[in-house]
Amino acid sequence: MEILALKLSLTEEDVNNLVARHLGSDPSVRELKVRLTPDGVHVAGAYALAFFNVRFDTRWILSLQGREVAAQLADLRVAGAPAGMVRSTLLEMLAANLENEAGLRVAGDAILVDPDVLLTRLGLAARTNLTAVRCEAGRIIVEAGTV
Repeated sequence: MEILALKLSLTEEDVNNLVARHLGSDPSVRELKVRLTPDGVHVAGAYALAFFNVRFDTRWILSLQGREVAAQLADLRVAGAPAGMVRSTLLEMLAANLENEAGLRVAGDAILVDPDVLLTRLGLAARTNLTAVRCEAGRIIVEAGTV
């Protein structure tokens, strides 16, 4: 299957439901909430550490890198303060958690998603032909089509 033309809108509710479905069993991440704005994907929550929760807030900028969707870490705050030293630790943790997930990987300060591989994992061999991905207030727009 090949996508010839597509314009897809993913709402904040869609994204939060998807995240909850995939992270629901992880007791170390709590109160995870995704907010979509024109300046990116904001992810906030708390990480359980020993006997207390450490609040975090991140902002990711979406773009296309070849046929992959890139979510680049633009901002990271931990306990309300900038967290430059924690940045590499967060990206290393994400890389370790994604290393066995086909279609997902960390490269530098970005998470790369190959939608063709993810669709194949769902039993749907497809070529998406992505042309654009962008954030708007309350939604992500994904466009695809052949040139």
